[in-house]
Amino acid sequence: MGGYDEVCFLCGIRPEGGPFWWCSNKEEAARQITNELLEAQSTELPLEEILSMLLKIFDMDRLDLVGDYGSTVHFPFESGIIGIGHFGDDGGYRPCAHHGRPLHPTGDDVQIRRVCNSVGGGLFTYLIDFEGGKPVIIPQVTTNCDTLYYSDDSPSCNIWVHVACWNYAQDWLDCPLPPRTGRGGNPLTFAGELYELVGSRNERQVDARASLPCVDYGGTLDAYMDKNQWQDYILGCRKGVRHLARALGAGLRDEQLIPAILKDSNWWMFCRPDIWPRAPTPGLYDPNPMIKTSDVSSQPRAKICQLPSEILLELIQHFHLQDIFTLAYTCKDLYVRLLDHNTLILVIRNAMANVSSPLHWIIPVREFPEEWLAAHDAMKTWMPAGTPPSPTFAELEFSEDEDHDEDYIPSDEEESKGDDVEYESGESADEAMTDEDEGIVAGQITDVPVPVQPHPLAAPLPPLLLLDPAFPLLTFLRAYCGSESMRARQRRWERIKQFDVLFTNYRRDGWERDDFCLPGTTWVPDGQTLRCQCPEFTS
Repeated sequence: MGGYDEVCFLCGIRPEGGPFWWCSNKEEAARQITNELLEAQSTELPLEEILSMLLKIFDMDRLDLVGDYGSTVHFPFESGIIGIGHFGDDGGYRPCAHHGRPLHPTGDDVQIRRVCNSVGGGLFTYLIDFEGGKPVIIPQVTTNCDTLYYSDDSPSCNIWVHVACWNYAQDWLDCPLPPRTGRGGNPLTFAGELYELVGSRNERQVDARASLPCVDYGGTLDAYMDKNQWQDYILGCRKGVRHLARALGAGLRDEQLIPAILKDSNWWMFCRPDIWPRAPTPGLYDPNPMIKTSDVSSQPRAKICQLPSEILLELIQHFHLQDIFTLAYTCKDLYVRLLDHNTLILVIRNAMANVSSPLHWIIPVREFPEEWLAAHDAMKTWMPAGTPPSPTFAELEFSEDEDHDEDYIPSDEEESKGDDVEYESGESADEAMTDEDEGIVAGQITDVPVPVQPHPLAAPLPPLLLLDPAFPLLTFLRAYCGSESMRARQRRWERIKQFDVLFTNYRRDGWERDDFCLPGTTWVPDGQTLRCQCPEFTS
């Protein structure tokens, strides 16, 4: 085990993050890209000049050693992995010997470990513990969630996912059915259900990949270039040469072409999903800037513009972020109404309160303190310099005959910074807006304080600034659309939403594959296995 990369079955990316090698065969890749450029007549440069530039770039080998490229796709060492399953004393899988047959223990009483330091496959050698909300890394503690443990003699159902995906799945999952009931009549935990869902599928995780055949990962698995065992190769995900042709046409050469090649290779898929947009320059960003419609179509009033504001608002609750901007650019009237500051506040509030909203992914997950703090720090850069945060968030006050969701919004608390990770030894581990309000909001803004509940692993979290009256929401959302990290975040949302159906089927129909020990079975440790205590087996 260990001579290959396994991926998180939720997002399709290996433990340490995205690829950093260009390809498995530099000359072949350079010639293929050059031929595509010439066949499309995308450039007038001679073949040899293009080929020479590409080979020069590909000779750099590891892209993480060039500039800041590596930091955008490599996850912090201490961010860790969540291991779920039944672990023996050696950290390996502990199956159940049921009536002399190796079966899987059910999802009752599964162990959850936060681990790191993948040595290949699903094998991890460091454990992450918490002391007073501060992570402490404990080396030389093995946790084995490797798929090649699957065999007739020693089956395995241990699984692992990224810490981010673990938090996203719990916050983003939209399943109408209650959790399944385990033995003893108690509902299974989310970890127990995830363990059973993956382990009971007819099509199990792919050996030495850990991907699920029923999940569309959107192209990340193509980084296993030429059926290699490592998810290492950037050009494996390449689709055409459109961006490279534009860069050459703009006069860019040599290393200046790297961003274009990365765009053609869909490298954004591997970006960390927690690099929040920061203000490009310090200064005052107007939360209600004057409208600029020079780039917006001038046309007769469209039928959609005749819709009452309440209906239009209800419609855009079901739009993706980019779709809102696209619709707004169809005519000046929609531009003014859709990008109204109060309208956007309502859209964001709805996204916060409803997991079914296609914009729910925009909001950082509060149960993931590291992400919340990173988002808060980035949003502060958009606020006027020297302005203290508002003591409360603006909440809409509706008339009694209107229905609305009372979503949870945290109040102001003292800003808390994330602590550095320590080892047991004590060492530190390495544009445009509205002209004026159109009265689209049927209510008045009032400040309502809501207490923050402390997170078990962190100090009280600071408030999220999205709904602060001084926050330039529209400008920030435009930056959102242009962020590769936020695009990668939306991609994870789309991957995890596939599990809405999987969880619904599992909770309604149960196991697809009956390899689990019978419900109600109790076990006792017997070496590295669990021995069932069925009366007919123990008698």
